[in-house]
Amino acid sequence: FTVAASGLTTITGGGLSVTGGITAVDTGVTVTKGGARIADDTDINTLKLTNTFATLTKTVLDMATTDTAGFFFIDAKVGSTPTSVFK
Repeated sequence: FTVAASGLTTITGGGLSVTGGITAVDTGVTVTKGGARIADDTDINTLKLTNTFATLTKTVLDMATTDTAGFFFIDAKVGSTPTSVFK
């Protein structure tokens, strides 16, 4: 890994594994390749989106794609032999 004078840390060759949680305090998290997987095996929300800005005028969840066919935009499944309930 390398650390720039600005504090920017670049990790290559194996990636980053964090145990105990991660908090992004400013500017958020961006994944540019490989996508993101958020998983949990406890009885809590797996994904919770919250915006507490008092006069929000933007979108809480914004999903976009350049492709126009051949995929499911949202594929929600439930149960032990999941059947898509919303596509």
